[in-house]
Amino acid sequence: MDEPPSQPGSRFPQTQWTHLVLPAAGRSDAPGCREALGRLLCIYQPALRAHLIRRRGIGEEAADDLLQGFVADKVLEYGLLARADRTRGRFRTFLLTALDRYVIDTHHRGASRRERPMEPASLAAHGHNGPRNSPSPAEADIFEQEWARLTVRCAVERMRCRCQAEARPQLWDLFEKRLLNPAMTGCEPLPYDLLVQRFGFESPQQAFNRLVTAKRMFQRCLREVVAQTTGDDERAIEAEIEDLLAILSRGGAS
Repeated sequence: MDEPPSQPGSRFPQTQWTHLVLPAAGRSDAPGCREALGRLLCIYQPALRAHLIRRRGIGEEAADDLLQGFVADKVLEYGLLARADRTRGRFRTFLLTALDRYVIDTHHRGASRRERPMEPASLAAHGHNGPRNSPSPAEADIFEQEWARLTVRCAVERMRCRCQAEARPQLWDLFEKRLLNPAMTGCEPLPYDLLVQRFGFESPQQAFNRLVTAKRMFQRCLREVVAQTTGDDERAIEAEIEDLLAILSRGGAS
């Protein structure tokens, strides 16, 4: 089956983020904590890095140093993830706000020691009014675009692995040639008559029906990836996917 069966009692209270955030927020020596944290960072770290470099104007090496410090000081030592509260906003906004505050605090500490941890251009981007409660829409846009693209790539990879595990290579090939490649590269999708020839379908209708199956599998994979940080609440998942599609429509899906 494409979807794992739901487990009784699998829902956590509204303030907990069930699939990935909650395990990653546990003690570092707890079972599954390091794995969950690693998966969480794989989802969000590239987007946080893009925000520092492209929006904040920080050099690549300095951005990498800041991200390493943020993970070590705030995520691991301070236990930042345990303070995440779904009732107060989206997890990605929580992370981005925490990173921006960390960057400003790092700058202030460096200035007090007469150090220069960042380039002058990046310091000007922070201003001198202290950290805000949350990033502005313009500041968050680059981060969200990168997050949306990476979320889709995670869902695509999940679907590819699932097709491989279930010995359904034709379904993956059909999805890739008709939907994925055109969406990612702008190339023309293969016409249905060519799909019939290529995959041995009896008719274009059969090819269409199989493509519907592929779409549904991808939608399930996307929901699973999104649910890792929203929890099982259907409205939260739908809202996050709507956001994701809106972000991609603004910035492109490549």
